[in-house]
Amino acid sequence: MVGYPWLRAYNVNGAWYPYKSFPVPDVTTSTILVLLMVASGVLYFIGYRGILAGNKLVLSVCATLALLLTVVTLVGQIRFMGQQPFAAQDGSFASEWLLLSGYHVYHLLIGTFLGLGLVNRAWRGRYSAQKHLGVTTIGYFWYWMALTPVLIWLMMTLLPPKV
Repeated sequence: MVGYPWLRAYNVNGAWYPYKSFPVPDVTTSTILVLLMVASGVLYFIGYRGILAGNKLVLSVCATLALLLTVVTLVGQIRFMGQQPFAAQDGSFASEWLLLSGYHVYHLLIGTFLGLGLVNRAWRGRYSAQKHLGVTTIGYFWYWMALTPVLIWLMMTLLPPKV
């Protein structure tokens, strides 16, 4: 994440951004994907609070919805990456943007697998107010997975490429 502002600051003669005719990646799509992940994190937290209160149904429903939002975000992020008019060999901006986007996809894949296991165990009633270490531990990753795109989105919004 440090590479993006550093490369932007040391932009020489516009060589950082691929080509002047290329549009900047769509901010609307980025914003929607970020909001989906924030909603996923909020739902996970509500489910976590639910199991702390002993409500297994709240955990099961919220974890399932959080997982669905993560899968929708994963598919959306992959499609968004594939629609960009540049590739990694098109310069520093392109390679940095694809690296950060790929980093996010990687975390979404891991979160999907963790979420599948958690949702399976939640619906089977394996968690309780006394026994919820798995929900807590996966929660740390889930919140990071929801916070990272916010940080990247803020960085790219506050420091757009100099075209």
